Amino acid sequence: MKKGQYSTEALITVSFALAIFMAAFFFITRETQDQQQNLELAQVDKIGKAVIKTTNQLAKSSSSKSTLELTLPQGVNNIFVENNNSLVFNYSKDRTELELVFFADADIVFDMNEFFPGLKTLIIESKQGYVSVCDKDTDHACNKVCDFTRGENQENAPGDCCTSDCSACNEDNNYLFCTNDSACHSECYRHNGCSVMC
Repeated sequence: MKKGQYSTEALITVSFALAIFMAAFFFITRETQDQQQNLELAQVDKIGKAVIKTTNQLAKSSSSKSTLELTLPQGVNNIFVENNNSLVFNYSKDRTELELVFFADADIVFDMNEFFPGLKTLIIESKQGYVSVCDKDTDHACNKVCDFTRGENQENAPGDCCTSDCSACNEDNNYLFCTNDSACHSECYRHNGCSVMC
């Protein structure tokens, strides 16, 4: 009878110790994930403020340009402009989905194709009536004109080639006035007023 009692007591003790270990492991893992997420959100906040600060400075001057090098953290799924002057970062990770919004003093044209984590170079340039924030450094990038004959399209230049109804320009022209293909493109979502996920 004593051997059975010792075995039962040992099993209860081991089970209790295992339960405490599992709870502690879960707590530490969760805390580490929360800290990582807080670091990523702080990095997004820093990036947003730096872009807006530079945008506001350049908007006050005429024909000026600046380059920002920044490290995009994990969790940023999209960056887009809303209401012409609000830069919005869409952050989603685990159970958290947030939109961080940064307001500029000037209208912004934003064009960036890839949101993979890592080093990014943004060219911020004051243009006539707006400031472009772009990851391309060509004379025809981020200029509100779809340069179709130079290879721009809704996939590589959604800020220039997408229209408000989510179609894409199929000619060289300002996206407000271009002849479009009348098709809904998922690449246009949240560019130039397109609010439909095709």
